[in-house]
Amino acid sequence: MFSYWEKKKFSTYDTIIVGAGLAGLFTSLFLKQKYPTERILVLDKEMFPAASTKNAGFACMGSITELEDDLKTSSLTEVISLVEERYKGLEILREELGDPEIAYQSNGSFELLEKGQDEVVSKISDWNQAFFSIAHREAFSLSSISNTDFKGFVGMIKNEWEGEIDTGKMYERLLQKNREHHVEIRMNTTVVTFEKKLGVFEVELENGFILKSTRLIICNNAFTNRLLPAVKITPARGLVLITKPVVSIPFRGIYHFEKGYYYFREIDNRVLFGGGRHLNIAVETTDELGVNDLIYADLKKKLQEKILPNTPYEIDYAWSGIMGRSKTKNPICKQLDEGLFLLAGFGGMGVALAPYKAKLLLSLI
Repeated sequence: MFSYWEKKKFSTYDTIIVGAGLAGLFTSLFLKQKYPTERILVLDKEMFPAASTKNAGFACMGSITELEDDLKTSSLTEVISLVEERYKGLEILREELGDPEIAYQSNGSFELLEKGQDEVVSKISDWNQAFFSIAHREAFSLSSISNTDFKGFVGMIKNEWEGEIDTGKMYERLLQKNREHHVEIRMNTTVVTFEKKLGVFEVELENGFILKSTRLIICNNAFTNRLLPAVKITPARGLVLITKPVVSIPFRGIYHFEKGYYYFREIDNRVLFGGGRHLNIAVETTDELGVNDLIYADLKKKLQEKILPNTPYEIDYAWSGIMGRSKTKNPICKQLDEGLFLLAGFGGMGVALAPYKAKLLLSLI
């Protein structure tokens, strides 16, 4: 049962955005900046979004082995274009939220090469040339492995364009900016379905309450198919573990290896390590949170044997996040109907791509 006051005050909006992750909150922020008098509501079914507060805090655009792998399914022009969007997206992220507020560190990133991958070193010059017009400076350079504790790696490539952030601070700052602009945000609020009647969207919540708006934007990424079954966004679960504080971590910075499928970093004197979903793709193509025992065992093994073989540590806990993937690595940003828009399918690159694509979506409205 809902009161007269609830229906009068909390049921009608100019825009409703489904999904309070980075895509949804950047969209609401930019929309409110453009139309300050509009009433905008952002909804999310969880207490925290499925991916945006669960990522590793990498402000990244792609390692060379990952880019080489992308060429199997995309043209060079498409790969360059997507990297440019990631680069510009990170610039927007930093400009809107501020480096100190998100604990941004521009230390670059490092791709560790395993045996049989050292041939990509010869590709450094080609990729630098391909990307030079984006920032007018080189991204990649060959670097030596200074940490002798790493095992099983034969080389290392540095990407000067990448950095690291504190995911929690980033999300907190984005929430704060939205609230400063009087965007209404409701977590733990599940949208069941929606219907358009006489130009107005009626959005039904799980508790039976009906919201109305003239504009509806779907930004719930991995869960897009629950509201738009015809749109092909594939959920992709990713696993991350973190150690307890370690007395002396033998490295600093952020690292990738094996085409970006594995990634790790130092954070608050802990080691965060994630990835491995390619070992069990069928099971990890799910929008249900959980820990895959096979992948967890693999991460534990690699952490012990390759990353911290000579350093005492204890694993504290693990968690998973749900990404959404489009048919290509390019997110879907489009108008589906009069007043209906979709922004989803970031494929694990939401930190870099969400700010850029949210700006692009705004140009369609």
